[in-house]
Amino acid sequence: MNELKDNYVYVSDAKVNMLYPKIPRSLLNKIAAKLGINLWLLNLNFEERRDHLLTEETARYQRLDIVTNYIKKNEPVGSIDNPKKYFEGTLAMHWARPDNSNVALFTGKTDQKSVLLAGSSYHLSGYHRKIEVDSDLQIDVVLLKALEEALKIPVTNDIIKYDNQLDYIIPRLMAGPELKVEFLARKLDNGQLPSEGKVVYGTPVYVSLASD
Repeated sequence: MNELKDNYVYVSDAKVNMLYPKIPRSLLNKIAAKLGINLWLLNLNFEERRDHLLTEETARYQRLDIVTNYIKKNEPVGSIDNPKKYFEGTLAMHWARPDNSNVALFTGKTDQKSVLLAGSSYHLSGYHRKIEVDSDLQIDVVLLKALEEALKIPVTNDIIKYDNQLDYIIPRLMAGPELKVEFLARKLDNGQLPSEGKVVYGTPVYVSLASD
């Protein structure tokens, strides 16, 4: 993961703040030591931390580093072409924020698959971050509803119907700005999106500018 904070395009505070407290304490201590993070300081609230020069923004990225490290070491992580519970990649992607929606979309293609990442636009760099859900299920429900509204198509488990619609929509979304990015995302299927097909759906933990 790119360590330069300015290179992050998207950071999901909702996922980070949901997953961070669930990391077993023994693992949390090991990860923090490996990353050189002072857990005692990180876990103080902002008012308690400010005399120690650890800003809330810095603490945010430290929590992201810890959660990302935990996911990659302890959860199934695949690729775009072979996604698991999570998947990661480095790819030229276009991003868009459909009109009248709070959804940020990132789209790209490998030789085998198209990928569509969707998340709250509140987590885009430069936007006000808004934490309004506190469980994995709620994130899926809120996001799928927003995705349906943004794309103007119903969420369905009909693979052919959904893939064909997105094959039509994605090239139009890809008319937006293109960035070479690296990302870590959680696969979205949840029984409401097709689990197999030409398009891989995910919701990002982070998206950052590629380091090369």
